[in-house]
Amino acid sequence: MDFAYLNIEYLFLVIYRIFTGKDGGIEALLPSSAPLFWGNFKIASTIISLLLLTGIVYAFIRLRQVREADLETFNRTARATITEKTTGTRRDERWERVLLHANSDNENDWRHAIIEADTILDEIVKRAGFPGETLGERLRGIGKGDLSVVDEAWEAHKVRNRIAHDGAQYRLTKRETLRIIELYRKVFEAFEYL
Repeated sequence: MDFAYLNIEYLFLVIYRIFTGKDGGIEALLPSSAPLFWGNFKIASTIISLLLLTGIVYAFIRLRQVREADLETFNRTARATITEKTTGTRRDERWERVLLHANSDNENDWRHAIIEADTILDEIVKRAGFPGETLGERLRGIGKGDLSVVDEAWEAHKVRNRIAHDGAQYRLTKRETLRIIELYRKVFEAFEYL
């Protein structure tokens, strides 16, 4: 390609006119019908540019808000993970209360411990997505392939049902309470609750 006939001075003049608006600006370079079009084009492009700039600012603000929320979630999770690693176990207040009641010397506390553990089991099984209206129906839907400790869950749940239906007539010992709580613990560990 031969650039001997390229008029660099004219190109710089056109660029100068576009940016400064001198000598009629770009309108002087366009045909006679173009000034009307050019005026409308400038107005439309200004409006579109302002809308796009508003969208960019909005997106930037929202992105900062999302990042801050993600950072807060990350920090909260990291703190919980560090706490779990330093204590060696995952701590759950409800489970701690169950253990506190189970280790009491009061028979009513033992009953309360088993009922509360069964409530936790019901919530876990419900969250896991097993169908049914009651915990018993949900446990029937769990096979040995789904959960290896389903028999332990059934045994513990049956004791809870006897406490609920027989009331004070069902005699409960501390040894039996601790055995049932240990069954719940195995089930909770299988569900990775503890």
